[in-house]
Amino acid sequence: MQVPGRFAAMLSLPAVVLLRLFAVAAILTAATAHACIIVPPDAPPRPQPTTEYLECRSQHVTISIEHPVARVKIETVLYNPHSRPVEGTFIFPLPPGAAVTKFQFAVGGKPVTGEILPAEKAREIYLSFIRRTRDPALLEYADFGMFKASIFPVPPGKTEEITSEYLMTLRPDNNLVRFFHNLKLGRNETTENARLVVEGRIHSALALTTVFSPSHDLDVHREGQHTAKFSLELDKRPFDRDFVLCYGVAEAELGLHWLAHREAGEDGYVLLALAPTVGDGQSTPPKDIVLVLDTSGSMSGEKLQQAQSALKYALKTLGPQDRFSLIAFATTVRKLDDKLLAASPDNIQRAQRFVEEMEAVGGTALNDALVEACKVFVDEGERPRYVLFVTDGRPTVGEREEARILKNVAAAREAVRGRPPRLFLLGVGYDVNTRLLDTLAQQGGGTSGYVRPEEDLEVALSSLVSKIGHPALTDVKLRVEGRQVLDLQPAVVPDLFRGDQVLAVGRYLEPGEARVELSGRLEGREEKRWTWPLPLPDQERGNDFLPRLWATRQVAYLLDQIRLHGEDEELKKEVVRLALKFGIVTPYTSYLVTEEEPRLAEEAARRPAWRAAMGPGAGGGGAFGVAAPAAQAAREGLAGAPVGQAAVDAAKDLQALRAAPTVSAVEGPAQVIRSIAGKVFYLDADAGYWVDSEFTTGEPQACLRYLGDAYLALVGRRPDIARWLAVGEKVKLRVGTLQLVIAPDVEDELTKEQRDGLGL
Repeated sequence: MQVPGRFAAMLSLPAVVLLRLFAVAAILTAATAHACIIVPPDAPPRPQPTTEYLECRSQHVTISIEHPVARVKIETVLYNPHSRPVEGTFIFPLPPGAAVTKFQFAVGGKPVTGEILPAEKAREIYLSFIRRTRDPALLEYADFGMFKASIFPVPPGKTEEITSEYLMTLRPDNNLVRFFHNLKLGRNETTENARLVVEGRIHSALALTTVFSPSHDLDVHREGQHTAKFSLELDKRPFDRDFVLCYGVAEAELGLHWLAHREAGEDGYVLLALAPTVGDGQSTPPKDIVLVLDTSGSMSGEKLQQAQSALKYALKTLGPQDRFSLIAFATTVRKLDDKLLAASPDNIQRAQRFVEEMEAVGGTALNDALVEACKVFVDEGERPRYVLFVTDGRPTVGEREEARILKNVAAAREAVRGRPPRLFLLGVGYDVNTRLLDTLAQQGGGTSGYVRPEEDLEVALSSLVSKIGHPALTDVKLRVEGRQVLDLQPAVVPDLFRGDQVLAVGRYLEPGEARVELSGRLEGREEKRWTWPLPLPDQERGNDFLPRLWATRQVAYLLDQIRLHGEDEELKKEVVRLALKFGIVTPYTSYLVTEEEPRLAEEAARRPAWRAAMGPGAGGGGAFGVAAPAAQAAREGLAGAPVGQAAVDAAKDLQALRAAPTVSAVEGPAQVIRSIAGKVFYLDADAGYWVDSEFTTGEPQACLRYLGDAYLALVGRRPDIARWLAVGEKVKLRVGTLQLVIAPDVEDELTKEQRDGLGL
């Protein structure tokens, strides 16, 4: 985490590197960086020192997990651009509770001896560095242990490769493993073209269930029940977030795992990770599917050709026990058959001829096509049923009013004997009615998706066909009973297909124990029910990504309600409140500053840091660095017409927000807004304070002098608070009901009650 100061960072490895320069002329008083400081010699610092630094050219991290043991190898290439050699001390933060059993370290292929220090000893070292350099950056790791070793000098103008490798034993909690790796590379200490690669493999004797990263957009590839591979590649700085990987193991056919987070006196947050075990075989339960394609005139050319290829692919994926039908619609509706057909070779061949004969001509009878698709399911049936519907335009023939189309399709689904079909809709281009398609998908128990003009329709449609071709858990109902868990997102859990997982996030008001109840049909069999106890702890600080993850999902849900049902003042106020508290960009937080709406501006005025962060210096007048034109486009996509590029972009963006397992980086320039351990800080540019988003101007405050005795005692005894103080020298922080003001130019002003509450 960058900290206000005069000097650029010297170096950041996959760890903290503390450097001493040989030359007296290079003596430094301080430097600031992500998890990196420069330790000056004991001699008095010279005035106006010159900043020099090493460059981190690349880093490759390989993670091999044979559950429960992880082997991690880090290869870092350094370059010394200066005329003098540089040596230093390598420090690697070890997360709390990490059971590191072996640590190897080499510079230029030569082994280097080091030592593993427990958290208490490491904290003493961190504090000694902070006293000397006046740099609080390392406080973010105040509760960590460390590996410490001296490194050889890096010759001037040369590169050097540092290789480190360690083994650690992972500790499952409720059969969910949370793996942490220090990965931060700061903004000033990496070159513009620096490259970061993280890759790995998980293997477990127990079946793997959920696999995700709350810190990065990770590409995960499953290889049966017991193995998964993952990768991440970045080629632009900053690399400013530590890497977190979560995976679940289960002995049963279904895995439900949970994580919780709660600060004392605050709301708690809980994540439920649900995933069926992935079968090693290729057998799937039998299903019924109707494929519906828009063949209106606007589909002519490449779009129709790609859709035809995808439909042929879909026909090839059908199993011998599946049943299917095809519908082409333009001005009228044309069906392959009035009923479902067995997926026999003769019927598949007949369907392929039907696809080849499709021509793009006429209007768009969207209502009639959907109603007729539901009518194909003429007999009783309990197997999974799906309608896959592809269109590139709005309804132009027959019924065109949205409300009537929704009513007609709902009635057609209800008239189906047995299980009503799920609706999966794919909109192509910018002329589709996103509000209509999304509402149809919600009411129809499926999903909607969109393909932009520059994207490949065949790839998108084939991917959707492959997904729904392997249902794993259908008719899902998830409830949490007992203690009050509020605003669980998603509110409705969709069907799960092979390789799918659901991450449901909610908040709770008080600790205790709740109960999770889940029901559904596993691989097409009869309905089953599962129950699990759900402990809601009074205090748990180990999963501080959960508050922002929940807030992001909640904001996406509220914005979707506005998009589908129109603007509502109460929903807008809640979106703004959550966005400001958790640092989330929305069209309405941009509107807050660019349009100067009095009511919302009054709310922000109570917190000067928010105004500083969202002023013109933060990126052209928009909130959190979003320029006014972009904010205007976002508002048009959200509350404007449901047709057009802005509408499609809004629909796709909200779908990504609702489903993403990753906590995105704070939305804005790091110079004015930062996130540490679940809190968001804004820079009050006028006063130079980093202000906690929950700090309220006008309420009673307690003062601590930066690096004073009380301050050092606090960071030594309360590492949970120390990590927030890592943001800078001047901080305004809310801890429970106590409001702390920390700065070098204030004197300690705490009552005995406040000291006791802080543990001083």
